[in-house]
Amino acid sequence: MEVNSTEASSSSQAGTGWLDLTLVTCTETVTFTEVGAEEEWGSFYYSFKTEQLVTLWILFIVTIAGNGTVLFSTWRRKRKSRMTYFVTQLAITDSFTGLINIMTDIIWRYTGDFMAPDIVCRIVRYFQVVLLYASTYVLVSLSIDRYHAIVYPMKFLQGERQAKVLVGVAWSLSFLFSIPTLIIFGKRQLSNGEVQCWAIWPDDSYWIPYMTVVAFLVYFIPLIII
Repeated sequence: MEVNSTEASSSSQAGTGWLDLTLVTCTETVTFTEVGAEEEWGSFYYSFKTEQLVTLWILFIVTIAGNGTVLFSTWRRKRKSRMTYFVTQLAITDSFTGLINIMTDIIWRYTGDFMAPDIVCRIVRYFQVVLLYASTYVLVSLSIDRYHAIVYPMKFLQGERQAKVLVGVAWSLSFLFSIPTLIIFGKRQLSNGEVQCWAIWPDDSYWIPYMTVVAFLVYFIPLIII
């Protein structure tokens, strides 16, 4: 019994010592601040910079080359239909998405911090969101037009202006729904010292309702209509 008691006591002391060593090790090694300071981990705009740039450049080249080919082919067509008009609008929207959304992100990755003035930050973010809405709403317009072409073929043949009206409404809604971006985003210095074009909220609780509304306007409502 004495031997067993001694062994149990030794085992208990060893286990306690191991636990203390583990606790000391954990408390001494893990904090993101220390890791960032020692290893220069950086933020999203600095981390995996090469991988991000390669991906963005591939997206940019494919977007511009693909949509440029579509625009050239529709421009060369002598007989243009309403479908050609919608395809042209989609190609224009996607081309601007490459030039404004992707190219500005490429420049941003090279600079790291946002170097332009606050007004440029707001305008860039505004047009990025406009193109996000427009690419979706032009597709919705195309779907509505195809629906009328099948269900009301006689009215469809008489209503050539409908395509322009639908596209006009799509762009108008895109510019309208993107207005809050001019207020929400601004140039600010983050807690880690970086200067970025960032969303400025009075309270973090505003983020969830805003993104919920955007999700419905960009995805769920267009999906239901289509």
